[in-house]
Amino acid sequence: MARASRMKTIKGGPQGKEAYVILLIPTVGEMRAQRKDTMALIKEHGEDSEVVEANANEYLASHVVEWNWVNDENITFELPRKDLTVLPLLTQEELNFIAQGLAGRNPAEEEERKK
Repeated sequence: MARASRMKTIKGGPQGKEAYVILLIPTVGEMRAQRKDTMALIKEHGEDSEVVEANANEYLASHVVEWNWVNDENITFELPRKDLTVLPLLTQEELNFIAQGLAGRNPAEEEERKK
């Protein structure tokens, strides 16, 4: 189990007030390694290649620990690390929310504080 400082729960956002995602915040070393891998894959396969996209999806999925997000039929999505086909079903706003969470932010909480 990761140290507590690496676990972050982000609530609200595009899935609604009751929604949450528990993320494993990447270490600086993990982020640097991912960036290096991504740059090498882009150089070898091109920026828009399926290989680059798959690498990014696997990285993102490995950091989603738990969630209660649902699809359009209100059925809870499988965790991305168990089923990578979930990620293309998310909206851009949902992906951005997770990406901001991985950077240590919670946009929904930040909006609440502004009120």
